[in-house]
Amino acid sequence: MANKKAALGNDPFVTRKSPLHYIEEGTVAPARRSDPKRAGVGEGYERYTLIARSDLIERLKDYAYTERMSLKGAAEKMMETYLADKTTVPKKPQNN
Repeated sequence: MANKKAALGNDPFVTRKSPLHYIEEGTVAPARRSDPKRAGVGEGYERYTLIARSDLIERLKDYAYTERMSLKGAAEKMMETYLADKTTVPKKPQNN
């Protein structure tokens, strides 16, 4: 039995980098390289959270289901339709 090979080899962690290799290499951790707010958001879109009445959200969900569209698509259509005949003035940019 002394000649039997180890199931995982001598040391399974020899070829792997240490969990903190990015510190040793002087680079930024991969999770910090991109803006998490932009994750999964296409060009020309913005992630935004709204708080609305539950009954209105349910009606929007029902409309999206009835029209076989996504909730995002239904909300975009709703905003486009509502704002089509409105006159708006762009707000001044905030100083950050």
